[in-house]
Amino acid sequence: MNKIQNYECYLTKMSKTFFDKAWFMSHLPEDIHTIIDFGCADGSFMEFLQRNCPNYTYIGIDNDPKMQELTKEKGFECYKSINEAHKKNIIFEKNTCVILNSVIHELYSYSNEDTLSKIYSFHPKYIAIRDMMYNPIDKTRFYLPLNDYKKIISIFQEKYLYQFEKFYDIWRHQSNDVKIVHFLLKYIYNNENWEREVKENYLPVNIDSIREIFCYNTIFPDKNYQIEFQSFYKLPYLVNRWKNDFELDKNYVLNEFIKNINTHFKMLLKSGDN
Repeated sequence: MNKIQNYECYLTKMSKTFFDKAWFMSHLPEDIHTIIDFGCADGSFMEFLQRNCPNYTYIGIDNDPKMQELTKEKGFECYKSINEAHKKNIIFEKNTCVILNSVIHELYSYSNEDTLSKIYSFHPKYIAIRDMMYNPIDKTRFYLPLNDYKKIISIFQEKYLYQFEKFYDIWRHQSNDVKIVHFLLKYIYNNENWEREVKENYLPVNIDSIREIFCYNTIFPDKNYQIEFQSFYKLPYLVNRWKNDFELDKNYVLNEFIKNINTHFKMLLKSGDN
C-alpha cells in the first residue's frame, strides 16, 4: 500500500464534494442522533456536517494514525476500526447511521470486502453510501464500437500520455468501456499521490454486489436492509473538468460516451427490523 504523500492535496480534493456527500442528511428520520463517519480522514466532513446539523453526535473511524490525530484535534471521537469502536461501547443498532463516503473502493484496494460484512453485522439502523460506480444510463442500448474506443484512447494519450501509460500498465485487463470510465475518474489525481491513486480500483463493485452484501445477505438474513433511496449520476464538477481538459465540443465520440454513462451512486439503506 502506497502511503499518502501529500495530505493537504489529498484532503483538498476530498473537500470539493462535501455538499454532495451530505445528501443523506435530508433523508434521515428524527430518531437518528449518531452519525458514524467510516473513513473519516481528518474529520473535516464531520466538522462540515456539525456546522450545518449540530444536533447529532459525530464519531469517526479511520485506520490512518495521522488522520485519527487530526480528527481528535477537531474534538471528535475517532477509532481505528469498527471493532474498536464497538469495544468502546459505541452502539450501532439503534438511532445510528453509518456513512460510507468514497470508502468502498478503498476497502477493496487496501482491505477487503469482508469489512463491509462487518459493518453489516453490527447492524446500524441506517447505512448511507456514496461512491464511484460505472453504470450505463440505458444498458439495453449502450454499445461501444472498437473504433470509438480507439478514438477515445488516442485523446487520452494526446492529452495525458504519462498518466495513461501508467494507468494502462495496471488496468489493461478491464473491459474497454470500464477502462475509459476508470481513467476519466483517475487522471485528475496527477499529483504527489499519483502512485497511490493509480493503483486503487475505483470501480470494484456494481449495484448487484452492493445489494448482495446488504439486502440479500444469506449469512445473516435476519439483518438484511431495505433500499430507502438510490440514485445514479455524474458529478457536475467532473463533467466540467472533462469538458475543458478533453475539449468535448471538438471530440464528439468521447462527449457521446460521457453523456450515456453515470459514474457515481448514492444509496440509503434502512434496517429491515426497525
